[in-house]
Amino acid sequence: MFPEDYIISSNMLVRLWIAEGFIQNQRGKTVEEVAKEYLGQLINRSLIQVHEINNPTERPQIRFRVHDIVREIVILPKLEYLCIGEVLSENNLLTTNKKIRRLSIYADGVSNSMFAEVVNNGNILSSTRSLLWFSKLSEPYMSSFLKVTRLLKVLDLGGAPINNIPNELGNLHNLHYLSLRNTQVKTLPRTIGELWNLQTLDLKQCLVVELPREIGNCHKLRHLIAYVEEHVHLRVHDGLALFWRQKLKKKGVKILEGVLNFPKLQKLARLDVADRPSVMVDLQHLNQLRRLEITNLHKEYGRELCSAIEKMKHLQSLSVQSKSNIDADHEILDLEYIFSPPPLLERLYLGGPLILEKLPMWIMWVRNLTKLYLAYSRIQEGELYMLHYLPNLEDLTLNEAYIGEDLHFTHGKLRVVILYRLPYLKYLYINTPHLQTILIDGCPNKFDVSIHNMSNPWGLSRLSLMHENNVRCPFTIWQTSSNSITVVNVDETSIHGFLHGKDVHG
Repeated sequence: MFPEDYIISSNMLVRLWIAEGFIQNQRGKTVEEVAKEYLGQLINRSLIQVHEINNPTERPQIRFRVHDIVREIVILPKLEYLCIGEVLSENNLLTTNKKIRRLSIYADGVSNSMFAEVVNNGNILSSTRSLLWFSKLSEPYMSSFLKVTRLLKVLDLGGAPINNIPNELGNLHNLHYLSLRNTQVKTLPRTIGELWNLQTLDLKQCLVVELPREIGNCHKLRHLIAYVEEHVHLRVHDGLALFWRQKLKKKGVKILEGVLNFPKLQKLARLDVADRPSVMVDLQHLNQLRRLEITNLHKEYGRELCSAIEKMKHLQSLSVQSKSNIDADHEILDLEYIFSPPPLLERLYLGGPLILEKLPMWIMWVRNLTKLYLAYSRIQEGELYMLHYLPNLEDLTLNEAYIGEDLHFTHGKLRVVILYRLPYLKYLYINTPHLQTILIDGCPNKFDVSIHNMSNPWGLSRLSLMHENNVRCPFTIWQTSSNSITVVNVDETSIHGFLHGKDVHG
C-alpha cells in the first residue's frame, strides 16, 4: 500500500496496524507492545529492511522500508488477489465497479479528474476502510469524498495540499486513525467530536494551534501528536555531506481545561500550557501515558505538574520546557516536587533554568535513563555529579545548559556527547570505553579536549590534516564552524587535541 522505497517510522506503522484491527490484546501487554513484537519478527525474517539514519542529534526512531524484490514478487501480486487493497495511479485507474477495502493514491500520473471519477463512483468507495494519500491532489472533492466513505477506519492525508477540513469529517464514526501531518490545515471542525472511535490524531507539522473543546468526546484516543518543529540545517564548509541539524523551536498545541479526558492515552506531544493552570490538574488523570511533552510551563505550575508526573507509572519519555519571555529568557523550571519519579523513564528533556542552577535530586533515582537533554539550564560547575548515579546513560546533550569551565565525563555506557554553546568551557575530559560520537558547536572560547579511550595520542590538527589528505585515521572529523568539531566512530584509545580559534585545517 506504500509507494516503492517509501520509508515509514515504526511508531506510525504500529498505529496503523492498531487502527486496522490487526493487533489483538494480550494479557499484561499494550497493543503497541504486541505490534512491536510483530515488527521484530518481520525484521528477523528479512521481510522488511531497517533504514538507519546516522544522525546523533535526532531522537532515535526506527524506520523501515520493504525490499524491492519482496514488494514486486510477494506483496503487489497479492493485493488484488486477496482483496487487500488497490492503488490509484497512472497504471491503475480503477475503472471497475468492484468494492475496495483499502485504497492508496499515488502522485505519479493521477489528476483531479481521475480522482473525481473514483469519488463519483459510489460503489468503489462505499466499502473503503482505509485511505493512504501520497498525492499532491487539491481539495475540491474532499466534502464529496467524506460523504461516500462512511466506513473509513484510516484516513491519512499527510502531505496533501489542503487548507481546511469540512464538517463532513464528523460522518466518519468508525474512524480510528486521522493524520493531517504536513498539511496547511489551521483549524479542526467541531464535528471532530463525533469521531467516538478515534485512536490516533496526528497533527505534526500542520498549523493547528488549539484543539476544539469537542475533541474531549474522543474518549478512545491513544495518540495525540500535535507540534511544529522549526530547524536549521548546518553544513560543513568544505563540501562534506550534511551530518546534523539543530532544532530551534518546537511549538505545541493548546487545549481547553476539562478536555483531557482520555483514559487510554499513550502519547501526548506537545501540549502548550501557557496561562492554563487547570490543565495541570487534568494531566493527573492520564496515568497510562508513555510519552509526555509540555511547553510554555510557568514556574508556579511546577508543583501541580510534578504531582501529575508521579502518577504516570508507565512514563518512558518526558519533555518539559519553561515559558520564554519576550526577551527570549526562560522562566525558572521548577520540578523539585517529584519524590517518586516514574520507574520506567528512559528519555528526559528539560528546557529552562533549573532551581539553584543544579539538577533536581530525583534524577539520580531514574536508573533506567538512557538519554538526557538539558537546555538553558545554567548548571554550575560540579553540579553534574548526579550523572554518575545513572548507570544506563548513553546519550547526553548540553545546550546552553552549563556555565562551568571544566567538564568531566567518566560514565561507562556513554556513547554520544553533544555540547552546544557553552560560553565558559575551557577543558573537556572524557574517559569512557563506548564513546562513538562527540559533537561540539558554538563555544566561543578556545579549550582543551582530552578523550581517553585510544592507545595512541593524536594531535587534533594532525588528524584533521590526515583526513583531508585521504589518509585513513581511526575516526572522522567534520568541522561545522571555526570552533567546532564532530568526532564520529571513535574505536581506539586516546585523543588529545587543542581547539584553536581558527580553522583546524589551517
